[in-house]
Amino acid sequence: MGPHEMPFSDITIEFDCATCGPKIGFALFDVAREYERMRYSGPTESDDVEIDVSSAASIAIYCSKVCRDQGRPVVMSEMRICPSIQPPSFGPVEVCARCAGPVDMSDWHLAILESDTNTTALPFKPVEVEYIAVICRTCAPISTFRLKKRGV
Repeated sequence: MGPHEMPFSDITIEFDCATCGPKIGFALFDVAREYERMRYSGPTESDDVEIDVSSAASIAIYCSKVCRDQGRPVVMSEMRICPSIQPPSFGPVEVCARCAGPVDMSDWHLAILESDTNTTALPFKPVEVEYIAVICRTCAPISTFRLKKRGV
């Protein structure tokens, strides 16, 4: 445990699993959306990549990977993501999960990702993060994302 972490040994997290309802636990499995851009430090995608995040919001929280796997098709449908889309990599240009057009990863774009988060110490830290899809600015303008995040 690092110097800025606080043990959570006697505290549990209460939340509603999007698949099976109310739960209490020590781990969260979620699907989130982020407006982000990637900065490449070298000429190829295998070089270091830094990710700037402008806005982020959880779409759904699950109690397990099994529940998340069951709930993923619902999230994909609600986000209007093609179910057969291949997950993106960190390349400079990826494929939009809605229109199949190019997504310039160095420009702001919407990313849909899954993360497994350990909640046994503060600050909560994702143990694993996996990208599901990226959506271009034409299909998901940043102003639309900010309005939806606020519930407008």
